[in-house]
Amino acid sequence: MDDISQVFFWVIATFIVAAMLYLRKKYPNSVLMQELAEPHTSFRLSGHEADIDKILQNEMYYYQTLTAEKKSEFVQRVIFFNSSTVFYPKGDIKITPRHVVLISATFVEITFGLHSSLLNYLNQIKIFPAHYFDPRTKRQYKGEVDVEGMVCLSWEDFEIGLHDSHDGRNLGLHELAHAFAIEIIEKDAHYHDLLLKLKPIFLQARYEINNPDARHNLLREYGYYNLHEYFAVATEVFFENPEYLAESGSPLYEMLCELFQQNPLEQYQLSK
Repeated sequence: MDDISQVFFWVIATFIVAAMLYLRKKYPNSVLMQELAEPHTSFRLSGHEADIDKILQNEMYYYQTLTAEKKSEFVQRVIFFNSSTVFYPKGDIKITPRHVVLISATFVEITFGLHSSLLNYLNQIKIFPAHYFDPRTKRQYKGEVDVEGMVCLSWEDFEIGLHDSHDGRNLGLHELAHAFAIEIIEKDAHYHDLLLKLKPIFLQARYEINNPDARHNLLREYGYYNLHEYFAVATEVFFENPEYLAESGSPLYEMLCELFQQNPLEQYQLSK
């Protein structure tokens, strides 16, 4: 990348973080930014590897395509992610081990090619039974991620995304991709190598947002709303429809392979 592109990226990244900090200060009582005084739910998953395997084998296509050795590693990462993450039930939902296994497994899917599957900063997750209402914006949401360290998910929409594993629409992948990117930007001193790999994706996002004719019809329209939505939607397609992305003529697939250190197209083909 030339010097101008590098400077532009850092300006954009700084602006995003500044905007998030502004919202945190301006709207301290929003749904996402409330102090979490309510009780959370926790489960000890260690020792229940067979049960975790059964859930994932029945419900997660990505897991089904792994080798037996990789499945064992994947399950251990699910256990580790769960042990470092706090889950909060909202509304009338009762969180069960299935909830925490499938949400944890979604983040493990995104990070399975990396050294670890862990959110050190955005490690609190609120689970709503369905769309939830934010009294500040007067709008319904399926999910959100906040710089305060909170991920919100509608379980109904999470399950819809999980059950169709090839349509390129997956709420869990989308929101946890946001968490992944925000954590890298917020805590760049800990994730310098990942930030360097994220940068060209954001530059590609900027280029395609500003040049509609260069989009290769890759993403649904929402993916061109801003840089972060581009990355989140691209992550959905990368894991659910990698062949489409790889054969599009765009460099995006290779950029995501480099960032995530995975090649789902090859993985899925080898499993057949």
